[in-house]
Amino acid sequence: MNNATLPEISVVMPVYNAEKYLNEAIDSVLNQTYSSFELIILNDKSTDSSKAIIESYLAKDSRIVFIDKETNVGPANLRNEGFDLARGTYIALLDADDIAKPTRFEKQIAILKNNPEIGVCGTWFTTFGDKEKSKVIQHPEKHNQIKVNFL
Repeated sequence: MNNATLPEISVVMPVYNAEKYLNEAIDSVLNQTYSSFELIILNDKSTDSSKAIIESYLAKDSRIVFIDKETNVGPANLRNEGFDLARGTYIALLDADDIAKPTRFEKQIAILKNNPEIGVCGTWFTTFGDKEKSKVIQHPEKHNQIKVNFL
């Protein structure tokens, strides 16, 4: 990415032993309809092939920033480090076992730009996997409902 052109979104992805899901997670970011982003991948001293998978993407896409930790520091510390490194106006979080639908960033950016009073934007999500029945998790959408939910 050209240094003169800052990304609008910085996507922070902590990774620890995620080889099973990592390709799908990275692809779901790289295939977004909204392309002004950087993907900050922080590898937390994985012992599987996560590092090799990440490195294979580095050669393909200049929007990827790769941080390879020498010691395991945990996902909260990785997210905080990602926030410090972020150059975008907005920050998006995506775990290494998550998949973002192709229009996620496009829709979230539109909401945030068209509603300057909104400071945080989230999504509903669908759980799926080998051991889990697929279901949609819906979070509150209105300010007062969100405040009550935090209690």
